[in-house]
Formats: sequence, C-alpha cells, structure tokens
Amino acid sequence: MNFPLVRKRGIKPNESKNMIRLVGFFDDLKLDYSNGSKLRNNVRSQAQPDEDKIVNYLNSGEFILVKPVFRFDLLSEEKKYAGTPSIRTDGIWVWANLLSYYVEEYHVVLPKEFIQHMKSNKWKMPLTLKIPFVKYYTLRKVTLEFSENKEKK
Repeated sequence: MNFPLVRKRGIKPNESKNMIRLVGFFDDLKLDYSNGSKLRNNVRSQAQPDEDKIVNYLNSGEFILVKPVFRFDLLSEEKKYAGTPSIRTDGIWVWANLLSYYVEEYHVVLPKEFIQHMKSNKWKMPLTLKIPFVKYYTLRKVTLEFSENKEKK
C-alpha cells in the first residue's frame, strides 16, 4: 500500500491513533507495503486463543482494494492457493486478505493491540464503515483497469 502523505510528513503508519493501523504486511508476502518482518518468523505450531474468532473477523473485513490475482502459499511445498492480495479493513485496522489463511493454516501471531481491538468489538465487524469513497474509488479503478487490459488482448 502506498502512503505518500504519510511518508511526506515523516510519520510511519501505526504511529498515530488517528491514522490507519496496518497488520500482517509481512516482507515475504510482497505486498505494496511491508512492516519489516517475515511471515515465517511469526508462525507457531499451535493455535492461539480465539484463533477461530480471529479468522472469522479477518474474513469479514470490508474490501477497500480488490486485486483479481491469486497467490500461492509461501510456506508450503505444495501449490496451494492462499487467496488474493486484496486489502480489507474494519475502519481502523487494515490487512491483506491473505492474512486469514496464514492465521488459520500456520497460526501466525498477530499484535496484541489488534487482538484486543477485535475483542473490544466482540469479534464483530462494525456495522457501518466510513469508507464508501475509498471503496468505490478503488473498486471502480480496478474494474476499469481490468476491463482496459481485457480489451487490449
């Protein structure tokens, strides 16, 4: 994810409570933004408490950027689909759609602050997210780009 205004002002994402909070943007996922840590370093052998609720929460986030591309599981030798690199949010935190797959399959540990946030929401997505313009713009842009590329072929 590109954050030009954030970088221009010298503030990193997650440093201000008034800014979006990023979770799960691991280097090896090769997303548009990286948090500087490796997915493999966050894998655990056993499920964390409330992992099923965490996965459900992640899967119920609102899409704010849809990327019609599938990614393979980086941690498996088999060619298994992990999902899309689309971006989801709950209005405060932002994560890649792939994150729920890695939490469910490999028990990837998430920041305590994010887990506490999900618990405080009673593991439910807020009913209304105040991001309609972002959602509309990004979905419209992706649709237009996909249509233009299809027409060129």
